[in-house]
Amino acid sequence: MGKHAVVIGASMGGLLAARALADHYERVTVLERDTFPAMGEHRKGVPQGRHAHSLLSIGREVLEELFPGFSQEVVAQGGVKSLYASRPLLEGHVRQRVLALPNLRAIERCDVLGLTTDGQKERVTGVRLAQRESGVEQLLGAELVVDASALIDSPWSIVVGRDLRLKEVEGKRSATSHFVNWYLGKLPRAARHDPAVAMAFGKVVNFRDRPKSLLHPRVLWRVLRGNLFPPRAAAAEPRLQKA
Repeated sequence: MGKHAVVIGASMGGLLAARALADHYERVTVLERDTFPAMGEHRKGVPQGRHAHSLLSIGREVLEELFPGFSQEVVAQGGVKSLYASRPLLEGHVRQRVLALPNLRAIERCDVLGLTTDGQKERVTGVRLAQRESGVEQLLGAELVVDASALIDSPWSIVVGRDLRLKEVEGKRSATSHFVNWYLGKLPRAARHDPAVAMAFGKVVNFRDRPKSLLHPRVLWRVLRGNLFPPRAAAAEPRLQKA
């Protein structure tokens, strides 16, 4: 068993990472830049936090394995059996379970300034952090550091990019944003007639694969081919609908 692991970020990803590490390390420390809210209240910095959320089957299975009785707890607090509930409610129950672990400590309102390494810069040895109230910097050594603060970068950039399709939304339209918007618009059409694309898309939607897998050359080629050279039936669809 390891001595100490650090998790940066107390998002759902960070909390679940901390729960998994608690079985393999004597101590686990979670670093969070915000203050933990009360159960059911929104946490600052959570994208789409006010939207209703529903766990897919794989998510529910994982949570039940890590936190036995989790589904019953959420239902008792107002969720439904499919775990269709608010993000604050789901995250609040996960956070409550994780913070109750005897070998886990959470530090709120702190900023991670960077990683520390050994003399040869071949191994990460911990993190540099600063408390927001005092501004005092400190070093926190660890055998393992998990950065859960950037786990949502790819899917969130896609969401923001799609929002930027609307002229009412202010923001810089980067070349990446333009490409992602265009590509996501083409992907469903290819998926209707290409089982391989549909399967790849289904895996991402059901969190069986990462969003970036949709940009794998194999999938990218099939999406482009499905739009540039669609089957005859697919090519006729717009004309039939228009007629």
